[in-house]
Amino acid sequence: MLVYSEVIDWSGAVIDWDERLLLELKEHLADVDPNKIFKMRQQGALLYNLYFSSIDQIIQTTFEIIHQRIFPEEKRDSIVWNTNPGNNQPLGGHGALEQISTASWRP
Repeated sequence: MLVYSEVIDWSGAVIDWDERLLLELKEHLADVDPNKIFKMRQQGALLYNLYFSSIDQIIQTTFEIIHQRIFPEEKRDSIVWNTNPGNNQPLGGHGALEQISTASWRP
């Protein structure tokens, strides 16, 4: 289980691998499409900048998750947690601006 996994979709930023298959990892990594690696690096950088770049960010994120547990009716959508606010890249056929209400996003 990865940190903040209840709100962060790590599948776009990490390669989930069984440690018992460690000897096969090198072969698997050689088969990963370079475009996928690029997208995963971008997503990893986004998640780092939003949630891990400073102690303040880590604390704010932790408090936000606790707040959502206490007040589930105020829970932010997964897409808000996993995209850059203001990003207008197509996601699932819709622009992020169409999917994310700026009123529902809190820094």
